[in-house]
Amino acid sequence: MKKNGLILVFFFFLFAAMSHPPKSLSLKFDLKSQELQVNIEHGVSDVTNHYISNVVVAVNGKEVLNQNYTIQKNNKSEDILFKLENINKNDLIEVTATCVKWGKKSQILTVE
Repeated sequence: MKKNGLILVFFFFLFAAMSHPPKSLSLKFDLKSQELQVNIEHGVSDVTNHYISNVVVAVNGKEVLNQNYTIQKNNKSEDILFKLENINKNDLIEVTATCVKWGKKSQILTVE
């Protein structure tokens, strides 16, 4: 029984070491064009197996976009451009990026 427990702990730490949430999110919003630029820093070795699987965009607490992905464009980060509508100065835009293996990261931007 003790041996099985050690094996489970080993695999847990192995899985945790191989998977990780996004490291950071950078958000920029252009009020004139109503475009949101999202940069998700998420370094991986295999973009087809370990990638950002979902990005959710909420404006003032209301979900407006929910996008799923099956691959990451490069092994360092994911850059995405979203077209939003009816965004005004002082609106709060929250973006949450989720890793296919484990973890998520959120960032909030106040529109200026």
